[in-house]
Amino acid sequence: MHRRTTTPIRTPLRRRALTGVAVASALALALTACSAGGSPSTSTADLPSASEMPTVTECAGAATATIWSLQNSQAQADLDSAMAAAYAKQCPGTKIQYQYYPANSLNEKVTTILASGTPPTAIEPTDPAAMEQYVHSGALLDAGKLLKTADPDWESKFLPSALDVTKLDDSGEVYGFPTFGASPITLWWNKDVFKKVGLTHAPTTLAELDADVQKLKKASIIPVALGDQDKAPSDFWAQYLVEREGGSAPFQSVRDGKTDAWSDPAIIEGLTQLQQLSKDGAFGTGFDSTGDQNGADRALFYSGKAAMMLAPANFLSKISAIDPDFVKSGAVGYAQFPSGKQSERTVDGNASVNFFVTAKSSKASQQLLASYFTTMLSSEAYAKGEASVGVVPAVADADQYIPDTVAGKAVSWAYELASKEEMNEAWTTVLIDNDTVLEDNTAAIVSRTVTPRQFATTMNKTIG
Repeated sequence: MHRRTTTPIRTPLRRRALTGVAVASALALALTACSAGGSPSTSTADLPSASEMPTVTECAGAATATIWSLQNSQAQADLDSAMAAAYAKQCPGTKIQYQYYPANSLNEKVTTILASGTPPTAIEPTDPAAMEQYVHSGALLDAGKLLKTADPDWESKFLPSALDVTKLDDSGEVYGFPTFGASPITLWWNKDVFKKVGLTHAPTTLAELDADVQKLKKASIIPVALGDQDKAPSDFWAQYLVEREGGSAPFQSVRDGKTDAWSDPAIIEGLTQLQQLSKDGAFGTGFDSTGDQNGADRALFYSGKAAMMLAPANFLSKISAIDPDFVKSGAVGYAQFPSGKQSERTVDGNASVNFFVTAKSSKASQQLLASYFTTMLSSEAYAKGEASVGVVPAVADADQYIPDTVAGKAVSWAYELASKEEMNEAWTTVLIDNDTVLEDNTAAIVSRTVTPRQFATTMNKTIG
């Protein structure tokens, strides 16, 4: 399997634009000990009790640390708020302040504030390639060294895969702090819909996928919900199909800048398969006007109008915020992408979401953040809270904290992948300078307005 590079992966949250992998408004949320409005009103968080909170043995001095983060569910915001409040209660005079933004807004603010002005203490990147540039320019600190001043053994508390994506230039130095854990791009399937047409399990091979598409289509059910108005969702399909045809080597040639690398036969065949799926009705009609950011694709899934969807691990928590009973019913199934010509079933997705510490923030706020991160956000309480809202923890040995619930089982499955598998970065993450060209052309493959070879010709021009 292709080894991840050292830049952190961008989740389907820049949606991406993956996403802000839910980001529907431009409203910013500010949280300290309590949350302000702005996120979905329904919280499904199982918040840690006071007795479950970790004990802070050595408080940082009086200061305020501000964290800019992607706007997510209210459940996650409530958990963040609870952890911040617990720290402040034990360490009077300190304040951890979260501010939440949609992805595009956050990216703009980060770019501006790091160029001039007084930045927050930490930021969550929406553009990993830019983060690497900011590290090299001195705008971001070597977070590993800072965190070791608060806890020399802090790295041992996290999954190696989560730490791996915070390392730059193969130096082995950790530049970011992992918060959320792995988010493998998963094939989600509606068990109730499958049952209606006599299907009992998700397709395990591409041949089974083709057969299921035809069976669902005959029953007037959209086989796969695809929110390609935002274009990036089709990238998931393209990447997996190419990898199932030729493994990771074809795209490695692209990253290595080899001439005409996009013309590799495996890439052409994978894109041909994607176009054929579209032609066969796998995505129904109107997929190019169905949104992902606004959740329209997910609505097709939980309403029973669509049978499958390819999405990251936070898919379940997003649906739970809208229709918790549907999730609790156990109707949502999950599986790895079907196998193809290649026997190896690679996993694509995000290995961790990370916070980076800004160099121009005050030393006092940096020390406070180091203490907060290494006590509260590496704790059992935080791992349990994340698991309760459908987020995969980055904390090591967190499988023992994941609840034995319907949602918890999905989190356990993703956590196991994170512990045992390496995940391939999203193509758009690696090709950050040409991600818009890639997304436009992949969407054109699905809408069948270009051929695979025309796609390759366009993309080959971006090499070099």
